[in-house]
Amino acid sequence: MVAFPIALFTATVAALLAYVGTSDAFYARAALAANVAGVAMALAATVPGAIDLLGLPRGSAARTSGIKQASFAWFTTAIFVACAALQWRNRVAETSAGLDAAGPLAVGVAGLVTLVIVGVLGWAPSPRAPHGSGLA
Repeated sequence: MVAFPIALFTATVAALLAYVGTSDAFYARAALAANVAGVAMALAATVPGAIDLLGLPRGSAARTSGIKQASFAWFTTAIFVACAALQWRNRVAETSAGLDAAGPLAVGVAGLVTLVIVGVLGWAPSPRAPHGSGLA
């Protein structure tokens, strides 16, 4: 389930880059659609994630690691919510000069950086998994 927000957040930044390169409004609209869908899927992924996290023993290293990963995942989602808000504001204020993609692009790139951190935290070997397996 987490593959969807990863792909959609990456598509958001790719579409913003395409918009910067082409000035074709299609890419700005595609970036906004991908961003909103990514946020929705990230929120949907929190349900099974929370169930998994709450199933871990309190005070365990695995739960501590899971809390770190979940915190960064929420932070990443919040960054992409801010990115979507900037994109929406730009869309509403669109002029004949086009959309300003610099703000949403900068925020989206920051979101991708935190998304990599989420991935690294999730890929790190879990204290309860076989050594070096990367499985939780």
